[in-house]
Amino acid sequence: MTGAPISAHTEMGTMGIELIEILKREGVEPTCIIISHAFRNPDLDYQRELARSGVYLVQDGLSRVKYYPESMSIETILKMLEWGHGSQLLLAGDTARRSYWPTFDGGPGFTYILEKFIPRLKKLGVSEKEIEDMLINNPRKALSIEMNKE
Repeated sequence: MTGAPISAHTEMGTMGIELIEILKREGVEPTCIIISHAFRNPDLDYQRELARSGVYLVQDGLSRVKYYPESMSIETILKMLEWGHGSQLLLAGDTARRSYWPTFDGGPGFTYILEKFIPRLKKLGVSEKEIEDMLINNPRKALSIEMNKE
């Protein structure tokens, strides 16, 4: 009713379809749903089904290779772009813990996506427009609030 986006985390990329179905039954528009951690499930058929639902998909946890190789994230992003779902993709680092910050002798930090990940996408032919969509335009749309006009 508020038009506010709902961001939900999946556990290792599972239960996304079921989560979407529950929210849609409750009257939530797919464009108000943001699914995080979905890409941790390497099944491309599953990824395509999630995308076809019309929700936003966050490729988060980039650089956190303890879960899966980053090449899997890249493959999924490339497939999503090929399938025409680029307008639904968001990128995030999911680096909230101080152990992920270089300042505390941790991981790659907040600059990783721009300094390391984006150059990899560019080398593989992802356009500036597609990158700008994933980093700026899509998040702007996904996080907007459209009040119910009733």
